[in-house]
Amino acid sequence: PNQPSATASPPEECGIRKAGDDFDLKITGEDSETLFGEFPWMVAVLRINASSTNGTLICGASLLSPFIVLTAAHCVNKIDMSELRVRAGEYNIGNDHEETLTHQDRTISAIHIHSNFSVRKLYNDVALLSVNEPFHYEPHIAPVCAPFVNTEYSAKEAFNPRTCLATGWGKTNFGDRVFSHKLKKVDLTIVNHNDCQNKLRTTRLGAGFRLDSTFICALGLGDTCQGDGGGPLVCATKSNPNKYIQVGIVSWGIGCGKDIPGVYASLLANAEWLTAEVNTMTVFRPF
Repeated sequence: PNQPSATASPPEECGIRKAGDDFDLKITGEDSETLFGEFPWMVAVLRINASSTNGTLICGASLLSPFIVLTAAHCVNKIDMSELRVRAGEYNIGNDHEETLTHQDRTISAIHIHSNFSVRKLYNDVALLSVNEPFHYEPHIAPVCAPFVNTEYSAKEAFNPRTCLATGWGKTNFGDRVFSHKLKKVDLTIVNHNDCQNKLRTTRLGAGFRLDSTFICALGLGDTCQGDGGGPLVCATKSNPNKYIQVGIVSWGIGCGKDIPGVYASLLANAEWLTAEVNTMTVFRPF
């Protein structure tokens, strides 16, 4: 009864990290630079207006399906939908010459912000964007796995907390005024809730700080920075070290790095909302 439309892409396995040799590209960067197409679920959220017709990068995001993009609520809660564009398949934000495959841009038909999102405290910092026309999966454009309820990715045991990473085009150092052009990655380890809360209490947040249960923390040698808000925190599955589940969304951090964990909106804590919302959006999709 439910015939897929002619334009629908074939289902793509989620969360597969690509190797550079998939794209015949010889770009080698520093350790922190990703390869073209390595993280095919990475999405750029751009804001288009009179002062910036090409669009300004405002946040990262990730691809859950051909028509659903996941980002942080704080990225989109104050912006008119008509000014937003989402771009999949992007690698070098300032320069397309090195890219063998082109990116795809889409406009937004709906913004679904978590019903319990707190602007002041950033609890439940999660939003889903519906695109007006589906993305077409290509070697460099594919979805990430997400911990939807009652799937093989929903159990905490499904992923390895020591092999995680975040990606983004953000400022590499706190206070830098420029975005990095090539997509960067930082290797991270999940930090348990109490340890994270204790570390954060040593900062200007103070000894009384309480870390809400809707957050998950991760620590690395570097840390993601401003400009990476909304981007994915992913961890490798235990069954396949090359397959990744998104466990968080970059939400906030105190400065960058310096032994203080970055704080992410937890997809595990928000799995029920996420699953229900995605199911609803999928049933009522416009194409």
